[in-house]
Amino acid sequence: SEVGLSIDSGYQASIALSAQLFMLLIGSILMDRFGGQTMWIVSSTGTTISLLIYALNVKFSWSKWIPMISLFGYQLSFGAGLASVPWYILPEPYPIHLKRTAQSIGTSMNWLSASIMMFLFPYLQLWLGQFGVMTLLMGINVLVLLFGIFFVRDKNMEMKKKGNNGIGFFKKKNDNRINDILVVDGSNDL
Repeated sequence: SEVGLSIDSGYQASIALSAQLFMLLIGSILMDRFGGQTMWIVSSTGTTISLLIYALNVKFSWSKWIPMISLFGYQLSFGAGLASVPWYILPEPYPIHLKRTAQSIGTSMNWLSASIMMFLFPYLQLWLGQFGVMTLLMGINVLVLLFGIFFVRDKNMEMKKKGNNGIGFFKKKNDNRINDILVVDGSNDL
């Protein structure tokens, strides 16, 4: 394998991807508890640190196990937020009639970006070397972190902080005219 481990590369990939699968399984619980913005920040911080450790190991050849460990950490961190938060946050600011369109455009941009990156990756490795590519990806992750800090907002968490249960949670509201009205949208108005 390219990193120098004697373990079959298929097993290495399975080990690394199991981290993302594990985190995706518990990600919805974490997102409900901490919110999309927090999970975005934690996730992008973890991916940045994992890429930094990997890049430094490429530069200084610390250990042949560090690439596997940093890839596991990267996948774990990615699964914590960056894998799911964009799909959750993207349609929130749009009115109901534009949510599907926004989600479709976001999905298309995701696949287009992934395709471009997959195409360019071998050339980037030739031009920049492994250390340069990891440093570039780490820089992109720093920008993703800053984007999460300044621009990602989670309306459900903001509503929870205001004492409302958030969109999608049923809340009983008593009225003098009608008892037990179910309010679905999280608002206190009728």
